[in-house]
Amino acid sequence: MRFTFAEEAPVVRRNPMLTLARRAFDFVVIGAVLYAAVETVVFLRGLVG
Repeated sequence: MRFTFAEEAPVVRRNPMLTLARRAFDFVVIGAVLYAAVETVVFLRGLVG
């Protein structure tokens, strides 16, 4: 079952460079979050050990 809006907006063709930049930005953000998670685990292990 797929959820659809009653009035779907027409698909707007985006600039490929903008899409690529957005994807790169998302990867940078995800990488930063993962790095912060690893740093947090290392810090907590240092407190315990």
